[in-house]
Amino acid sequence: MKLYVLALLLLLGLANAHDGPCTLEKAVKNTVNQCCQRPTLDCTTVSSPGSEVSCPYGFVPTSCSCGMGCGSWDIKSSSQCHCQCAKMDWTAAVCCRNKFE
Repeated sequence: MKLYVLALLLLLGLANAHDGPCTLEKAVKNTVNQCCQRPTLDCTTVSSPGSEVSCPYGFVPTSCSCGMGCGSWDIKSSSQCHCQCAKMDWTAAVCCRNKFE
């Protein structure tokens, strides 16, 4: 029985192995696949003394870290990490952007 199922699957695979005639649908799919790029995430880490750090142009902060054990931070103006504790010695940010390949 297993041999018959394997033979059937093999025949179905061979029957569908050829591309067949070119259709408008296939042409559109091929064009879209060639033109559209897939986005990937491009990230970098930045740090600065004090309580604020800015991401490079085109990047947005996805997380922040604060020195002196401070765990309170916020994102200001969608490009800057701000640590909310007093007398910060450093602030860091992971900054990301969509990159198309």
